[in-house]
Amino acid sequence: MSFDNIIGFALLFGLLVFLHEAGHFVVAKWCRIHVEVFSLGFGPRLFGWRGAQTDYRVSLVPLGGYVKMLGEGPEADWVDGSSPPRESAPDHAEAGNEPAVDDLHDVEAAPPPTGDSFTSKTRGQRFLVMVAGAAMNLFLAVVILMGLNMAGRREPAFMDLPPRLGAVAAGSPAEEAGLQRGDAIVAVDGEPIDGWQSLQQQIFLRPNETLDLTVVRGVEPMQIPVDVGVAPEDSPQHKYRTGWIGLEGAAYDVQVWAVEPGTPADEAGFQVNDLMLAIDGEPVLNDRDVVRLVEARPGVATEFRVLRGEETLTLTATPADTNGVGKIGLAPGPTVVVRKYAAWPAFTASIRQNIDNAGLFFEVVGRLITLKLSVRAVER
Repeated sequence: MSFDNIIGFALLFGLLVFLHEAGHFVVAKWCRIHVEVFSLGFGPRLFGWRGAQTDYRVSLVPLGGYVKMLGEGPEADWVDGSSPPRESAPDHAEAGNEPAVDDLHDVEAAPPPTGDSFTSKTRGQRFLVMVAGAAMNLFLAVVILMGLNMAGRREPAFMDLPPRLGAVAAGSPAEEAGLQRGDAIVAVDGEPIDGWQSLQQQIFLRPNETLDLTVVRGVEPMQIPVDVGVAPEDSPQHKYRTGWIGLEGAAYDVQVWAVEPGTPADEAGFQVNDLMLAIDGEPVLNDRDVVRLVEARPGVATEFRVLRGEETLTLTATPADTNGVGKIGLAPGPTVVVRKYAAWPAFTASIRQNIDNAGLFFEVVGRLITLKLSVRAVER
């Protein structure tokens, strides 16, 4: 990890802890608890200001913060005004010796908590103060995602569609099970799949298990069981020991993102937003197909079938020969949509997203504990 990453992590971690402590602080004030210190950072006080009750300070070590309330400490075990335990007189070992009068005194008890101390409050109030930090973190997560949903974000349109297979690796579990390029997977173990990412998560989390895939090929769905393995040793994913069946990318509509002036694509009449359908009769299922088929045809006149609005066109271009590799001068990519919500839909979407993220987290932890998933899966 670079020094910049360490600094960035420290600042982000510090901000999260500070907001966590701010939750305790706000609820403590609401419950009329005397807050003695609210600190950004730990260690010696650098600067700040003192309010009527609270010392608002910035401390030396900027890794979070803390809240110090009146009544916190060992006396926190006695509540509602009850007195702390009293110590008995010392035990003298020598038989026949009477203890001195001074030895029989009780240790002076600390004064009972005042009305604005943490320990003087009801159990319900103290519970609210203690959970307020976690509640603030949850609130922050909801607000951040809600803001992103309202601002709008660009993402590939295929992410929310039933996943289709762009390619299947030779010799992989998917090929051995009979999966084919272009297959649409609509369910795993009977549970509907709502997008490519959900399918990847199911495979990722279940090495050495069998998935029962519901596959649509043509019209009728079919059930295809696939034994999930781990990635081959020559794959970068091998070290993580996560699930792998050999799916090599999704299938999706391929759009022309850009056309470089003066290139074969420009001369052939390609336009931005054209949808690629086929190249020399071979269907195009993703932008990797475009690159693969064009690079294989340097100097060869090639037919491109495209969809422009409601019209299907056939364009002919001859890829330039660049050191034996064909190039035509356009940038292909998946169709992109902007997902933008009004306030209430953005809020409800944020709730769903946070629930899904929490569910994924606990599922990963559960599989790590039961040894169904290697700890390497969470290594960087």
